[in-house]
Amino acid sequence: MEYHHQPFDEIKRINEFGIEYWSARELSKLLEYSEYRLNRAKEACLQSEHKVNDHFEDILGMVNIGSGAQRKIKDVILSRYACYLVV
Repeated sequence: MEYHHQPFDEIKRINEFGIEYWSARELSKLLEYSEYRLNRAKEACLQSEHKVNDHFEDILGMVNIGSGAQRKIKDVILSRYACYLVV
């Protein structure tokens, strides 16, 4: 049986509680979005009577900027449902 490359699952992360999540920054790169705006997805979440905070969590992540240095950047942790709404 041949398995196909699954880029969505490759960027999935699992937290210390075994819950899967995705980085909005990584998802936007995968989807080739020039920027990630989550307002429409959050509105759709509200319209479907889900709690936005259950599916979108603002965080400060760290990225490498060269010569071993890092800096903080804004990111959003997304649930699988949030990813669906973003797409």
